[in-house]
Amino acid sequence: MANTSLPFDLQKLVARHGYIYEDLNTIQVFRSKASFSKYANLALIFIGIFLLIGGLFSPIFFLLGFGVLLVPLIKYIQRKRFVFDFKKGTFELKGSLFGGKNIYPFREITAIEVNYDVSEGDVSAFSNNQKQHNYRIYVRASNNKEHELFFISEKEFNPIDSVAALRYTISNWIKPGS
Repeated sequence: MANTSLPFDLQKLVARHGYIYEDLNTIQVFRSKASFSKYANLALIFIGIFLLIGGLFSPIFFLLGFGVLLVPLIKYIQRKRFVFDFKKGTFELKGSLFGGKNIYPFREITAIEVNYDVSEGDVSAFSNNQKQHNYRIYVRASNNKEHELFFISEKEFNPIDSVAALRYTISNWIKPGS
């Protein structure tokens, strides 16, 4: 495999839609971004600590503080991650908190597919196009399981060329020469 890196324009596309891309030479990693910013996490931790301290006076404050401290941790654990490992020839998908890991050899991936739908937005007299273009890129494994990789949604701009390029790049990672 000569070039396994994702082109820069596709890196910007996936970053704009909530994913972090890491190129580790023989491993390509995509992770969904954290749902809270660093500042929101710090605020939750700060509030949780104060409530825990308030737990010295009332047990309800202790429980509330513990619950508030768990929110950033659970959100972090629930992030979706998928890895293309070229050295091992595997695709690994880590789902939500209780989803576990799914690891498939590249030979068990039957297709990289794209679902497309258009939803109508608010109608405006000043705009010719108020459509929401939604693309769902997913992997289909040999056991007919579908695993969503990306959900790309753009308003008034149809990213069909970028989505096709992303699908083509991932297909070439899994099945070089196809």
